[in-house]
Amino acid sequence: MKTESPTSPDARRGRAGLLLVGVALIAALAVLSVCVGAQAVAPGEIWRAFTDHTGTDQQTIVRDVRLPRTLLAVCVGAALGVAGALVQTLTRNPLAEPGILGVTSGAGFAIIVGTVLGTGDSQLSRLLLAVAGAVLATAVVYGVGRTYPLRLILAGVAVTFVLSGVSLGLRLVHPEALDRLRFWSVGSLAGRALIWAVRRHGTAAL
Repeated sequence: MKTESPTSPDARRGRAGLLLVGVALIAALAVLSVCVGAQAVAPGEIWRAFTDHTGTDQQTIVRDVRLPRTLLAVCVGAALGVAGALVQTLTRNPLAEPGILGVTSGAGFAIIVGTVLGTGDSQLSRLLLAVAGAVLATAVVYGVGRTYPLRLILAGVAVTFVLSGVSLGLRLVHPEALDRLRFWSVGSLAGRALIWAVRRHGTAAL
């Protein structure tokens, strides 16, 4: 049975079609997320919020609450997709994800260490700690297993288990680290709208 080459014109057109469908679906969901909430907002009112802003409650909800959260959610989803694609390309495994290379465990371990040392109190500090931990763990895994994809995966699994074990021990000794890691792992868009509004309007937005 003859299989279609992934570089053939038909395969490329198929991927382009799927990409367009995905973009259209994301756009539709983004509009829906702005319209639906505790207070329903008509699509026409959403349009007027940007073309004829009069400062009504519904327009304020759209511009200062729902739109920032929607844009942030789209950006976060895109970042996760890019991370997955990079890991799959690096390992040559279509089922790979960042957790396999120790990226997730490295970030979580850094959050726990920062909490124990008292340096992870602010959102910015936690972000920097997570990035640093993920980069260091990935560098170690890549340095050990860069010569062969299977060795890279095995190194990632080993680093993940080591960091997870040490993290578990620290969480047992420091319960506050568990609470901090749990909130960081789950993630939340709550409060993003408030930050956006304060930056746009100053403390009067409060």
